[in-house]
Amino acid sequence: MKLCVLTGGPGVGKTTVLELLARRGYVVAQEVARMIILEGMIKGSDVLPWKNSEKFQEEVGQRQFQIEESLLTTLAPAGKQIKFLDRGIIDGHAYCILGKTKVPEIISRY
Repeated sequence: MKLCVLTGGPGVGKTTVLELLARRGYVVAQEVARMIILEGMIKGSDVLPWKNSEKFQEEVGQRQFQIEESLLTTLAPAGKQIKFLDRGIIDGHAYCILGKTKVPEIISRY
């Protein structure tokens, strides 16, 4: 079983490709940062990249790690042993460097 991370800039088609893979029966994980942003906007939270990037990256790192770990034990349909992720924990590291934000420990130790 393998994990395959789709990475790249915004709007290049990662989510579209994942939707197609899911329709073909593959196990896929959605982008964690997008989920956290939607939750934060609904709840009025400050765990948003434009309000508190350090807190946001810490939350992204925690959840990304949990998702990646859970995918390792998730059963996949026969013949579909590759599991796909919309971005990975390494993306969080890159975003911290780009945004001059402290890299959370969970990301740096990974």
